[in-house]
Amino acid sequence: MEESEKQKIKAEAHQILEKFSKALEKAKIEGKESNVERENDRRKEGEGKDLDEDFKKIMFENAPAKNEEFLIAEKKSW
Repeated sequence: MEESEKQKIKAEAHQILEKFSKALEKAKIEGKESNVERENDRRKEGEGKDLDEDFKKIMFENAPAKNEEFLIAEKKSW
């Protein structure tokens, strides 16, 4: 593919995105929430006092890097 064709495709894609974003700005969105409430929501377990031992065991088995009490996460740079 030639450079001029690539530039033409990029320009067309940019125009499509511009039209789409302008259409989104005009769209009226109802007040419907996208929040889903579940009966067994892990965020509602408290502050770690009621620890689910099965969950902890599964997480530690799946973790590639860990020590006795903690999962070791690696920070990536973009």
